[in-house]
Amino acid sequence: MKISAVIATYNRREALADCLTTLLDQDLPADQYEIVVVVDGSSDGTIEILNAFRVRAGLVVVEQDNKGKSAALNGGVKAATGEIVLIIDDDLLCDRRLLSTHLAAHERGTSKLVFGRMRSVSGRSPSLADRLMHESLEKYYSRLEMDPQPKWPDDACAGPNCSMPRAVFLTSGGYDEKLFPRRAEDSDLGLRLWKMGVHFQFEPRAIATHWWVKSDRQFWADNVEDGASLIRLCRKHPETRSHWGLVGVVSAPAWKRYAARAATSGSAVARLSLGALVSVCEKLALLKWTQRIGMRLFVACIGVAVVTGARREAGSWRLLRKLFRNRLAVLLYHHIGLPTPETKNLSLTITPKKFERQVRWLHWRGYTTITPAQWLAWCAGGESLPEKPILLTFDDAYADITKHALPVLERYSFRSAVFVISGQVGGLSAWDGLPLMTMEQIQHWATRGIEIGAHTRTHPDLTTVPNDLTADEVRGSKEDLMGAGLRPLSFAYPYGCFDDRVRKSVDGVFPLAFTCEEGLNDLRTDPLLLRRTMVQPGDTILDIELRAALGRSPLNSVRSGLRLRSRFLKVLRHVRLLPN
Repeated sequence: MKISAVIATYNRREALADCLTTLLDQDLPADQYEIVVVVDGSSDGTIEILNAFRVRAGLVVVEQDNKGKSAALNGGVKAATGEIVLIIDDDLLCDRRLLSTHLAAHERGTSKLVFGRMRSVSGRSPSLADRLMHESLEKYYSRLEMDPQPKWPDDACAGPNCSMPRAVFLTSGGYDEKLFPRRAEDSDLGLRLWKMGVHFQFEPRAIATHWWVKSDRQFWADNVEDGASLIRLCRKHPETRSHWGLVGVVSAPAWKRYAARAATSGSAVARLSLGALVSVCEKLALLKWTQRIGMRLFVACIGVAVVTGARREAGSWRLLRKLFRNRLAVLLYHHIGLPTPETKNLSLTITPKKFERQVRWLHWRGYTTITPAQWLAWCAGGESLPEKPILLTFDDAYADITKHALPVLERYSFRSAVFVISGQVGGLSAWDGLPLMTMEQIQHWATRGIEIGAHTRTHPDLTTVPNDLTADEVRGSKEDLMGAGLRPLSFAYPYGCFDDRVRKSVDGVFPLAFTCEEGLNDLRTDPLLLRRTMVQPGDTILDIELRAALGRSPLNSVRSGLRLRSRFLKVLRHVRLLPN
């Protein structure tokens, strides 16, 4: 037996009969495939319908109590005897070449998951849900036809019309029967298979047709369940959180968050209001010139439904925000010390007194410092972070920070990250002649909670050097530090300069990299383009508060603008274009 089509069914005998009719009429020889139908406790006469098909060879019927779709599919795969298993929904109509197309795709390579195209067909008077589903599927498959390379995590799905070796399915453990009894089980299995290294392949010629028959209100209720399943999925696969729309909802401007919170409160008023809005959408859809308005309102209602289910599963709005929303400001320092006659760039120097005052203020305001490793752990694995996290970084590893900065941080139980120029350790900086930390100092502070990152070997502008030198500067700096017993996880671009080429050279060497672009970081921020705001010598406590809250200081921007205006006026007066 080459391939087994596995179907889980529950109280849909008419749809199942149509599905079986198309499966029994495949262009594949009958002795090369079988159909395994798992009846999940149906009570609508499904068994009687199947008895009419039992006379056909290759039909296997498995009966079980109502345990859910996941358990039914797992049981069907275990009962199957084909080398390849094809998952099919009981309401799909299969193209005559469906099984042979899937089988041929597996004969052209190693173990893989092959997923085909789902074609949506509606009745004469499609509902808003029908149209929305049709448009969504068309958009999805149009993207795959233009670029058939599957994307993580959007295409990491083991849903209907997908096939894989039976051995791969069993090795993965199959569908999760505990967490996903009826929804999102296909996304969970797809993500696990992707992590196992299974190759995903889109096969546009493997076509199944879905007759969509669902009311708008049923669709709304399903999306409430989808929202709840999404939370379970994110808890199990926290590294995927940045790819789902819930991040945008919980990170939206305050008025949008309050509106979403009110609409998803679950109160009777909210439910009645949303129900009335769905009715309005349906009425608007009857008129041609208002169809677009009705669809936009309906899409908004569906979004509310997803957030409602997510909030319910999370337990509260606060817990939902905690799962998806942590905004991180990263403060950038260079030299902490007293300026000397040799100091060439005063903008890089913060006095010890001013630095301690800033640290004391952040501590009093309730901020807790984290390290790049902690931010990576939260983004990738959902590890908890403090209520008000902030990250302090020091570029270039000046020796003075061991006297004036790191002891201050230790007094306030603060942590930080120091980015080291590995080829100049223990020497003098090439740009201002100030001493840099020795390897003994670096190793000492690494044991006291200071995280060490890389800052290239010689501090060049990486956008101006050739590819081979860029690779040597990036990878070589990591190797230098690892040779000293350190494990750098993050990288800082010299001068904050980067382009696509430089970013690619960092990718695969470091999981995190920092720029000098201002702003806050969240789950959606590219981990190789993390933002930082540079503390200036003229910063006041208000500037520090703004940098910690916003990732930038508008006050500093205003001051810079006024200074430029003043200098411009002086130039004009100097050339006598303005009166004195």
